[in-house]
Amino acid sequence: MRPFISNRKLVPTLTTAMKSLIQKPTPIMSIFKLLKPEDASKILPGAVMFLPPREAIPKGAFTDHGLLDGAFNHPVVVLSIPVDVQYNSHVEFAIMTSFHGTAIKKHVASKGMKYNTGNLAAHGLGYLRVATESKPFAKDTLKLRNGKAMKRDFCYVNVKKSYMIELQALSQYGFKEPVDAYRLTAHSMKKLCHAVHSKERLANAGRGKRQRKTVQERE
Repeated sequence: MRPFISNRKLVPTLTTAMKSLIQKPTPIMSIFKLLKPEDASKILPGAVMFLPPREAIPKGAFTDHGLLDGAFNHPVVVLSIPVDVQYNSHVEFAIMTSFHGTAIKKHVASKGMKYNTGNLAAHGLGYLRVATESKPFAKDTLKLRNGKAMKRDFCYVNVKKSYMIELQALSQYGFKEPVDAYRLTAHSMKKLCHAVHSKERLANAGRGKRQRKTVQERE
């Protein structure tokens, strides 16, 4: 009696198939170059750093309670630091975004918001554009020192709100360069801080009006 031979292609066992799909996880900590204690004195206002995912931040390091999950895993720019900054000092920063590498005008258009120009979109939504390597001569952008530029095609700073964080929770932006390689010019920092603090004053004034109205209604 001849043995039965199937004409169908042999299918690998489930175990073999699963092994071919599963890759060894890359340790999160190896992706981000967290600051070292000796780096603290090199961080100045205007420095571009990186806010890693929550799980990559050292346990116990302070992070602003107002930070939502979407804020993590983004570049940030340091706005202010203590005079004698230490590794565990709290610094003020603003969040940067690339909108997944797309211009803000195109990004918001996909959400149904129409603006005639990118500058109008950025201004209306509370963002300032930062110079990038692919578009170093774009108009009305914040500039970095020594001809540096951000790596993505588009980069913006959210000026609607600033946050506080412990310095040791941040990581370096760029791996093969000095920790302070990316830093805004003095002129760009002045423009950025004015925009951030103006937005915050307006927001605080609005909250104050709403609170006074609530009190009056109660009376």
